[in-house]
Amino acid sequence: MQLTLARYTGQSTIAVGTAVANRSGVAPAAVGCFVNTAPLVAEIDEDATYADWLRDAHRRLLEDLDHAAAPWEEIVQAAGKPRVPGRMPVAQAFFVHDDRRPPAGTLAGARIVDAATDYRGLGIFDVSLVVESGRPAPCVKLIYNADRLPPKLAAGLLDSYRSLLQAAVEDPTQTIAALPIFSAAERDDLARGGEPPAAKGPAWGAATRAIRDQAASTPQADAVVCGGETASYAELRRRAGRIAGGLRAAGVTRGDRVGLMLHRSIDLPAAILGVWQAGAAYVPLDPEHPQERLSLIAADAGLRCVVADGQAAEKMAEDTAAAPAAATPTVLLAGLAASAEDPAAAGYEPEPDQPAYVMYTSGSTGTPKGVVVTHGSVANLLRSFSSDTPMAPGDTMLGATTFAFDISVLELMLPLASGATLLLPTSGQAADARALGRLLAGPGVTHLQGTPSWYRMLLSAGWRPSPTQTLLCGGEEVPPDVAGALLETAGQFWNVYGPTETTIWSTRHRIAAVEGPLPIGRPIAGTRCYILDKRGRLAPRGVGGELAIAGAGVLDGYRNRPELTAQRFVPDPIAPPGGERPDGPPARM
Repeated sequence: MQLTLARYTGQSTIAVGTAVANRSGVAPAAVGCFVNTAPLVAEIDEDATYADWLRDAHRRLLEDLDHAAAPWEEIVQAAGKPRVPGRMPVAQAFFVHDDRRPPAGTLAGARIVDAATDYRGLGIFDVSLVVESGRPAPCVKLIYNADRLPPKLAAGLLDSYRSLLQAAVEDPTQTIAALPIFSAAERDDLARGGEPPAAKGPAWGAATRAIRDQAASTPQADAVVCGGETASYAELRRRAGRIAGGLRAAGVTRGDRVGLMLHRSIDLPAAILGVWQAGAAYVPLDPEHPQERLSLIAADAGLRCVVADGQAAEKMAEDTAAAPAAATPTVLLAGLAASAEDPAAAGYEPEPDQPAYVMYTSGSTGTPKGVVVTHGSVANLLRSFSSDTPMAPGDTMLGATTFAFDISVLELMLPLASGATLLLPTSGQAADARALGRLLAGPGVTHLQGTPSWYRMLLSAGWRPSPTQTLLCGGEEVPPDVAGALLETAGQFWNVYGPTETTIWSTRHRIAAVEGPLPIGRPIAGTRCYILDKRGRLAPRGVGGELAIAGAGVLDGYRNRPELTAQRFVPDPIAPPGGERPDGPPARM
């Protein structure tokens, strides 16, 4: 029992109470329950073999029983542990070994067939294990406090006790760390990491293919709207093709990285698509961001060129220090858009393993770190969200996030891959909560995405979601008050989670009610999530541990950071092949 509790709690010192007969000094004829509760303390060294640990545990048990006659209150006082109302001090777990045979004979003329002990009094402990070995059919019972342990966790604890005990008996030379606490079926289920079935929909390997198909089927439908300007799908495809042709003429080839220093406009998604059709990956350089950050990113990314709009180019012409990379050629977006369309670029479809973009972290913990995201990972994300939060022609998604933040990729590409409309606020609108609120209150906006802080800003400005709107919320832990306010009127509200080291979002959960901490949900398509203990083993269901993510959305590592990559991205030890991020946040499955 102590070994099982050690695996469930992550602690190496486990105290379990047990009942000890204490009739010392009591007259033999006295009637009553003279029982002491004695705490039995075990030190768990997981590198020791079970046989060695058992010998040491037996020695400690005899030492503890030498003091079993001490009154419980004296033991509690000597332990010096603070009391917690409603919980037993010193030991919250209890063990009973009952080897008595059921009484035989008759009682008042009735023949005794069986007798059972009522263990409900053990409910004062969080969990109690009772082994009845004297019965004709020996059994093990688990009694638990339902206010402390959910029923599924209690059932899992009993199953783990059985699995660990069986393995220890079969081979006591195993180390404690190697003893399994799952059945083979349970482990296989946990090893699947909650991965859902493949997302429905066309199996395109890159977003460019989906958007090209939309342009062919609905060429005159609105693709992008920004600041009173509108681009149809046909126009979006033509602009992207010209930008791709101009980039290829400028020497951009497959595998290059192109910086985009652009303000919000209908040409932003066209520029991204143009870079992709040229075979390159884009590196966002938001003109509104500090110059020092832009220079660090440009230097680390190794750019072939920087594409700048007129406003950004004018700023760089006035102040050469404003250029993110002085030695890197700057190409005007207007010139690219006037280029001749390259037929080869217009029909080009990137391979799934080709880089789509290089995104840099905020740098809040040091120098910004770049992560390279492939087209296959982006396509997997879009297919998954197309299935979970479907969009169709006639729907509109707001793209309010700066394109230097990775969640912008979902906002920019999901509507275009679905035949819907992308609504880009102007820079002025994006920075003004009331202006955004008016934009969202207008007709047509059906999908939006933001951080909890962003939603709080909108709520404070008086905005409320409509029943026709689907909200995605992530990037931070969602405060209950924000979730509650959004749930009041929103059609759908999804909590989404994903670290920068994966492709935007790795899990999602539709919130129906706010009851305690909001779950981050289950993995998206092609993704596995594990809860691991401190030794990197699968944790039982309901037990806290570290979140590790594996599958299609996990990136290959940090750009130009081999040591950090080796530390943070390790081979998946649970269900290879795949990568995982083992140093994730505390989590519970």
